[in-house]
Amino acid sequence: RVLIPRKLLNTSAYNIVNFIGELCSRKLRDTEETAFVAGDGADKPTGLRSAGFVTVPQAGEGFNYDDLVNLFYELPEQYRQNAVFMTSSAGMKLLRTLKDKNDLPIFDVRDQTIFNRPVYESADIPANLGTGTNETEIYLFDPWYYWIKDGEKMFVDTDKKIASLQTELVVAEAIDGVYTLADAGKVLTGVKPSLA
Repeated sequence: RVLIPRKLLNTSAYNIVNFIGELCSRKLRDTEETAFVAGDGADKPTGLRSAGFVTVPQAGEGFNYDDLVNLFYELPEQYRQNAVFMTSSAGMKLLRTLKDKNDLPIFDVRDQTIFNRPVYESADIPANLGTGTNETEIYLFDPWYYWIKDGEKMFVDTDKKIASLQTELVVAEAIDGVYTLADAGKVLTGVKPSLA
């Protein structure tokens, strides 16, 4: 909800209602995206981080190719075909520099994939987990099982407040989401670079 002075609306060379509506809708989109990844389900969607995925801990001191292979094959075969990877910025950096046993990069920069599966970066996955505050997580999951319910589509509405010479702008939507099958995803935890 935003109150806009009537004088500003009448004297501005720009469409103030459209401008503020766009800013509000961007903020709602960012809030929604955060909830889909990190929401706890209390007055917001239940995010992927609360989906109850079985964890696959990083095996050694530093992230390596075998950790990613283990994550991939821990996910049951029927969910791998449509699976996607999702991680933090720190995790993305590790993935982009990871090499296989033949010293070849595994990240395909042409289509942003690993093992022919898309890789997405999310600012809502922390890169400061663990005791050393340098650990992150890498998710592998089938996104089909994340169900989103649109209760009310995003709308913008205005109402004149004549007594105060203002216009009230309201931007709102109602949405919910939950991951419906925990078996369709896995998460690699304790992901951190090697000390060398």
